Amino acid sequence: FYFTCNLMHCPVFGVHYTSSFFIILIFEEISNQSMTNYFFSESHKVWNISKLHGIGPKTADVFIGYCMKRNTLPIDTNIERVVERIGIVDKNTKYEEIQKALGKILPIKQRLRGHELLIRLGRDFCKAKNPLCKNCPIKLICKRKF
Repeated sequence: FYFTCNLMHCPVFGVHYTSSFFIILIFEEISNQSMTNYFFSESHKVWNISKLHGIGPKTADVFIGYCMKRNTLPIDTNIERVVERIGIVDKNTKYEEIQKALGKILPIKQRLRGHELLIRLGRDFCKAKNPLCKNCPIKLICKRKF
């Protein structure tokens, strides 16, 4: 396999302090151990990459999406908050269940872009404290009225 990873995306989404380190770790493990088949099954399951120490499902999904150019949907706290508030999932829904629910809504080829837009929505409008509901572009479909 040949991988390219544009870590320029990481600072935009705020994961450059931790996730970029682990993304580099993934590259090192693959190249040092020649374990491509171990980490990347034909179906590119997230759990294969998550076997590395420090790699969780979100970092694995970021790697799969941005470095392997696969259609995946990383879920972070901003996305989780947005989809809970608009009623797609209930509070305390697990990562995989949020992914599955959003996967039914977002077309496969639009999942990374959906990830980026939902993060932006969560940071700019659907903030954890003091959300800006009056100016929110999706306020008409939001089930949680502040």
